[in-house]
Formats: sequence, structure tokens, C-alpha cells
Amino acid sequence: MVVTDLVGRSFMTDDQRAAILEELPEQGNVLEIGTGHGTTVAWWAQRRPAVTFVTVDNFEVAPGTGPGDIEDWLTNHQPNQLLFRGTSAQFGAVALPVFDAIFIDGDHSYEGCMADLILGKRLVVAGGKLMLHDYGRMEVPSLRGVTKAADTFCPTYHWTVKRVLVCTAVMEAG
Repeated sequence: MVVTDLVGRSFMTDDQRAAILEELPEQGNVLEIGTGHGTTVAWWAQRRPAVTFVTVDNFEVAPGTGPGDIEDWLTNHQPNQLLFRGTSAQFGAVALPVFDAIFIDGDHSYEGCMADLILGKRLVVAGGKLMLHDYGRMEVPSLRGVTKAADTFCPTYHWTVKRVLVCTAVMEAG
């Protein structure tokens, strides 16, 4: 049964979350880098109970976030969710390539986003997907690094943006 009583905010509408949900596997493992309040990943976890969702976030206060983020994530927590509290680099030092899909919405700088894409490439299974939120949002100066990183990453590492769902790039190898 899907319960939708989640706290905090999501920067996506239900329609946007549903479009991305269609790209997520029915079972397996999904990594989320950057979570904020955890509303979006909890929404997905409710609808994909056979998927284990692993969230990586250090919960540092950044623009548009606040000290309640970790409390909201814990309140929203679903039985099929795990949390790694730390940076994506710290997670990458101990993680294995077991993820069917990776949703990246962490550091929006060019350098941070590029590092997360390279990490994602290492941690996604063959045939898996990388999804990058805030792609194409060039009207927002603080988000421009996302598009620049993806547009550099894809030809360098032989990945392709297969589709864009609102402002989420869905990328596949090859």
C-alpha cells in the first residue's frame, strides 16, 4: 500500500517523480546522491518496494536547505531505504558496483557533478542508467555546472543522454 504522507519538500511534482519512476527498475538497487528532505526518494521507495534505495548525503546546510533535512529524511524513511551519511567520495571509497540506476542531485558545481558522474559510471551495473537532475537549467546560474558536466562527461566516457524528463537527463553507456 502506498502512503503519500511525506514531510518536507521536493523540487519535483508528482508527475515529474512518476516520469523518473518509469526509468527505475522494478527490483534491484538504486543509488541517490543528494537527497534534501528525502521526499522524492521516499515517494519512489513507496512505489518500488522490491528495490533497495541507498541515499548518500552529508546533510550540510546549503542554499535552499536547512537543519531539518536529516530529520525529514528519517521521518520519510521507508523499509527499503538505507542512508549513508557522508560525501559521495566517502561512499565511493567503500561502495561496490551493484546499482541498476543512479540518481544524481548533489553538488551542482561542474567539478562536483563531474565527480559524481564518474563515480556513478563506476558503481552502475552494465546496462544501468545514470540520471542527472537539473540538466538544462541554464537560466539558473548555480545549476549551469550540471549541464556542462553532463555535456563533457558523455563524449569523454562514451555515454549518451537518451532522453530528458523535464530537467532530468537519463544517460546510458554507449
